[in-house]
Amino acid sequence: MKDRNLLLLGAGLVVVFVLVFGILVFVIYGGGTHPTPEELVCCILIQDDMGEDRGIDYTWSGEWKFERGLDIWLPHGYGILETMYASYEGLYVDGMLEGKGNSYHKVEMLECTNEYVNGERHGQGICIADDGREWNGEWKDDGDFPHNGVMFDASGKITIEWRNGEEIKK
Repeated sequence: MKDRNLLLLGAGLVVVFVLVFGILVFVIYGGGTHPTPEELVCCILIQDDMGEDRGIDYTWSGEWKFERGLDIWLPHGYGILETMYASYEGLYVDGMLEGKGNSYHKVEMLECTNEYVNGERHGQGICIADDGREWNGEWKDDGDFPHNGVMFDASGKITIEWRNGEEIKK
């Protein structure tokens, strides 16, 4: 009788454990309908008009956050976003660069360190081109050039100045 009671108690504990574990998995992963970040293909495939895959638009390596209202995973935390034309490294909040970040622009051959607000360059920054040109100053509203700042040529001479978004050639 004692062995039978121990066997029933053990079986009952196993059933409770399996149920609790199943409920936890269901709550955490939304019933298994949403992939985990490890399961995500962190790329967007570019397709032509016929639906044929043409290439990868970007890759993301970093931390993720699941946005239940949008039903998607977003880059959130430190990470690196690589596109065909540039790479961006820094802190992401809800899919957008936030705070100080680094970028490398492959076409223009620029290396930049800027402050970002909601994914846009906004604040102090510096960009250096492979040919030695340098942009230094304050960016606003994701502008291509500083709102207030200067551009130096390879010898260190100021060639362009910006004041309140207006270009002043030297």
